[in-house]
Amino acid sequence: GSANEGNGGSTTVTVGASLSVASSVNVTVPVTYSGTATAGTDYTGGTTSITIAAGQTTGSATFSVVGDTTVEPNETVVLTMGAPTNAVLGTNTAYTYTILNDDAAASTYSITAAPTVVNEDGSVTFNVATTNVASGTLLNYTLGGTGITTGDVVGGLLSGPMTVGADGKASFTVNIAADQLTEGTETLTATVQGQSASVTINDTSTTPAPTYAITATPTSVNEGSSVTFNVATTNVASGT
Repeated sequence: GSANEGNGGSTTVTVGASLSVASSVNVTVPVTYSGTATAGTDYTGGTTSITIAAGQTTGSATFSVVGDTTVEPNETVVLTMGAPTNAVLGTNTAYTYTILNDDAAASTYSITAAPTVVNEDGSVTFNVATTNVASGTLLNYTLGGTGITTGDVVGGLLSGPMTVGADGKASFTVNIAADQLTEGTETLTATVQGQSASVTINDTSTTPAPTYAITATPTSVNEGSSVTFNVATTNVASGT
């Protein structure tokens, strides 16, 4: 016989023994336990003898299968009858019960980026590796990080889907937008299933924002006099 172990609690298993004909006295059969299952962990309470009452032809032994959430192989409990009292042992002296594992291994995810440093107008590929994730599974990624906006990526999307292949892997590529904003180094972070990888984006803007300042000399003047206004700029081309 066999059954799933369950994720908790216990399940009683009953194993029968029989006589070819009824006896006028009680028949007692010793029972021992073996197999790949561990007594006290995978099963408990095994009856160590079977008594078939006088005038009856059947008796039984019981043990309890313990449910758990551990991923493990199927396990066996083997009950073997010893020499009975007031009877003769027959040919079928052992019974094997299989405890079926019904627990699935947990899925795992990891993500890496290549390259880890990129200039504006470049691209980066994020590679996702999984275990215990079915081929064809759809995963979603999100993009964020220091200074990151929709204007930093081509297409302006900060999330998207990808599909896990038969090898348990998936990937997606992000194209970095080239802009004319002087914003300094930024960090782009991609996140999938709680796992993240980051890329440094070098600012390669060639047109820093212009600045202007104006002062007056003198700052106080009489009627009939003159005043000079001086304008100072940065990042403004000569001749502007």
